[in-house]
Amino acid sequence: MPERGQKSRLFKGMAEQEMILVVRSARRAELKGQCWLQNYASAGELIAIVTSGCIGLRPVVDDLDSRLEILSRNAPAIVDLTESHEVAVGHWLVDASTVYFYTEGDLEAAFECSARFACNFVDILRAQYSAVMLLLDDTDRDGLRRLGASLLARAERSATKDQKLRVTQSQLASETGLSRQWVNRLLKRLERKGIAELGRGHVQLRAPGRLLE
Repeated sequence: MPERGQKSRLFKGMAEQEMILVVRSARRAELKGQCWLQNYASAGELIAIVTSGCIGLRPVVDDLDSRLEILSRNAPAIVDLTESHEVAVGHWLVDASTVYFYTEGDLEAAFECSARFACNFVDILRAQYSAVMLLLDDTDRDGLRRLGASLLARAERSATKDQKLRVTQSQLASETGLSRQWVNRLLKRLERKGIAELGRGHVQLRAPGRLLE
């Protein structure tokens, strides 16, 4: 059975028999220590519910800081194993926890067993979504501030009429303390706004005054 301490959110308002039917719809796994969640999912299992501890999205590519935690969630946490993230390529790293893996059919069966479980499930997803949006807004604001300052400093030093800055994304990452992937994403955001234009080995500022905003 799920940990009693988590019942207040994940199994709020559910009878004992409902809880039993819901957890039997999934495949239960006891994960020890810190491990990559994807390694324990079987074919077709798209959803994981972590019922204790916490889970974080950690980058797994070589040129990212392995200590960086992009997203973290406290249990009970619902993870879409097919979810993609713009910040970096990462896997979910979970502390020791009981995890329930659901296929699409398993989840439908669980919802049919208990409408209350379906409502609790949606409530947790809504809370997670709100927290992620706040986190991304804050981190993007800070990242844009650092990137904008770096670009403006380079523009002031170069003093070229066309505002073409000879700089690589790796150099900008080193100057700002951001990952290269994060710098790339922010530069593309500036490009969509008409502030900068990306090229091979350079960034051309189209509206440098808007960086001050």
